[in-house]
Amino acid sequence: MLITDDDDNLVQVLPLIKDGVTTVVYDPVNGNVFPEKRVADEIAKLLSKGQQFSIGGLNEIAYLRWLVKKGEVINLRFIFDDHTIVVDKDGNLEKSPEGFGDFLERYLMELF
Repeated sequence: MLITDDDDNLVQVLPLIKDGVTTVVYDPVNGNVFPEKRVADEIAKLLSKGQQFSIGGLNEIAYLRWLVKKGEVINLRFIFDDHTIVVDKDGNLEKSPEGFGDFLERYLMELF
């Protein structure tokens, strides 16, 4: 599907769910990041559009994983660089490649 962005450019929009798999792009530079108190509402809005979207922060990753555990999102996959990261039914990540939401962890490790 093609839509116009805010600058009236045509852009391709991929479906959020294809072949029973929910795909969200993790982009720590340009992905959507929301204040903590708005994460749930903003992610709900993005999910309701039915279009693939990108996120850029740990809160967004954690909230989506929690939705999987609650059964509200099924077959979640994060796309990050050239990695596909599968989330199991309990919200656990199949793998966690370097750079996938680990920026805060690196800073905190240096504090302790």
